[in-house]
Amino acid sequence: MNRLVLVLVLIAVAPMFAFHEGIAQAQTDPLNNAYQPTVDCTPADYPTNIDLSGPLVKLRQDSGTPGGVTGAAPCITVMATQNEFQSFQVHVQAPSGGYSALNVTMSALTKSTGPGNSFTIPAPSASANDIVVYREGYIHITKPSSSASVFYGSAGYYPDPLIPAIDPYYHQTTAAFPVNVAAGANQSAWIDVYIPQTAPSGWYQGTVTISNGGTTLATMPVIYGVWQWPANAGGYMPSTATLRTIEEAGYNSLCSASYTNASTCDSAYPGGNGTINAVDDLAVQLLDNRLDLSYLQEEAIAGGQVTTAEQDLLNGVATNRIQRIMPGSRIGQVQFDNGSIGSSSAVSSWINLFNTNGWYSTDQTFDYLVDEPGSSCSGWKVSTANATRGFSTPNMPILVTGDITDMTNCGAQNSVDWLVTNIYDMDPQGGTDQRSNYTSWLSGNCCSGTGPTRELWSYLSCEPNCGGGQNNDTYPNYDIDSYPVANRVMEWISFQNQQSGELYYMLDGCFWNNNGCGTDPWASNISDGNNGDGDLLYPGSNSSVTSAGAAQVGVTTPIWIPSIRIKMMRDGIQDYEYMTLLTNQGKGTLVQTELSSWVTNSYTFSVNPAGLTAARQALGTAIHDLTYSTSLLPPPSVNATLQQ
Repeated sequence: MNRLVLVLVLIAVAPMFAFHEGIAQAQTDPLNNAYQPTVDCTPADYPTNIDLSGPLVKLRQDSGTPGGVTGAAPCITVMATQNEFQSFQVHVQAPSGGYSALNVTMSALTKSTGPGNSFTIPAPSASANDIVVYREGYIHITKPSSSASVFYGSAGYYPDPLIPAIDPYYHQTTAAFPVNVAAGANQSAWIDVYIPQTAPSGWYQGTVTISNGGTTLATMPVIYGVWQWPANAGGYMPSTATLRTIEEAGYNSLCSASYTNASTCDSAYPGGNGTINAVDDLAVQLLDNRLDLSYLQEEAIAGGQVTTAEQDLLNGVATNRIQRIMPGSRIGQVQFDNGSIGSSSAVSSWINLFNTNGWYSTDQTFDYLVDEPGSSCSGWKVSTANATRGFSTPNMPILVTGDITDMTNCGAQNSVDWLVTNIYDMDPQGGTDQRSNYTSWLSGNCCSGTGPTRELWSYLSCEPNCGGGQNNDTYPNYDIDSYPVANRVMEWISFQNQQSGELYYMLDGCFWNNNGCGTDPWASNISDGNNGDGDLLYPGSNSSVTSAGAAQVGVTTPIWIPSIRIKMMRDGIQDYEYMTLLTNQGKGTLVQTELSSWVTNSYTFSVNPAGLTAARQALGTAIHDLTYSTSLLPPPSVNATLQQ
């Protein structure tokens, strides 16, 4: 098996005069390579059937080899910053005899060298969840979503569900490991690492151990380098994302998938109200992935019955139900739904409740009044005569999914505050980018100048590939059988188009409302011809459920199982934070250079991980350089695999 080990040697000589102060400053840099731990990255010292890679890889269970994965090597260096999640993968191919009890474990990550305090990110345990080890589950794709270049274009068993070895929220030990791996089959593990807000910049060292039964197969070195987020920007990446998001999910989906009916869930799910509590728990998990579950239990809220957990989520404090991994995040967008709440008195009650508790603001609360009216002016006229304008002070923002042409043709420019435009309408393939047409509308506001600030958001759906199989669908997507970069690029394009938010409809479509794919996403995940569209979560259920996939989880309390695609969304939002920070710090030219190095437009970008990886590396280094000048010292040789 061939291996590729990245060896980078840079030599620079600076005149000894005039740079003494800069060199001294660079020598205090905790990421000076002189402080980087020395690890064994010699391929011959490790098994040939086991490798590590960054997150931008999907190794099928039934095809490919660990060593053939882009960027795979027996050691890895991952770069991140404070309050950021960054992941890597372990890939194992079973020998002819298979593995009867494969296990993957991760050690603590410890900073013990260089300037600054020592620090340890603890190993996974029932009381420590900064590091989560997941077993990657596989979904059998029988009909490829598309033959376009951003898709793999073939049937097979693709990795997507992430089953935690220890549930990070209820701290249950699951059935993720050990796992049987058939002869010749691949099994990957996903290791998520959260860099605490207080973690000092520097090099952190740990190991990942792969074993079968009581036999250790390999212990492989892992290094994390922590870039310093500048002190004048808080010292760590913001907990509540700059890029605003709206994610929607069904109320009863996890309950329905885990129990015989919703009423059983109400008594059996922890806390005594399964439907509401399951939604609250999902909101916590989404916040840890920098996403907002905007659709709370509005009927209860209208009557003043906000659960304690929902109060915590709205206030940005630790929930009384389950502990968040990332502290300080709060629900950034809360959806009002007049259709659910009903009467004008209930509307007033809802708004008064939010005002009293400090939750109502024109950048947090919104009315999703019309969905995709298209060219039908009757739909746009609903927003013109909307119900909430007369009840909210200041006026509640009105959100509509549509484009500037239809809105203008129907005379609704002054009735919409947040316009969410499908990426295909914003930048039509073979047409003209429409972004400049929105500039004039964005500069105004409604209601004689007293309305909310206008915002332009982005929207991703299966169009134009609803039905699947098209060969010209090279836009971003959240399909299982597409390249990981295509799952992550959406947020880069939103930044490129100067859009401040993203809407994605439905995280659990299969097991909430069938969504055309059956009720078990572990068994079938195809909707509108796309594998996984509208389904970014899986039900992790108890033993009473017959689903073969959910049974892999083996827990008492049902849990939501994230997908690789949700992690790609999260990482894209973190990329957006990098670009926003640097632009605000006067580095906008650098940001645009790196963005354009691999993204041309909404439907033209490189799916090769190298482009995104290099751009992110440059952005992260520039962020670190805002605190530590590293450009004046010649770095020593680097022998590692850079995280993707």
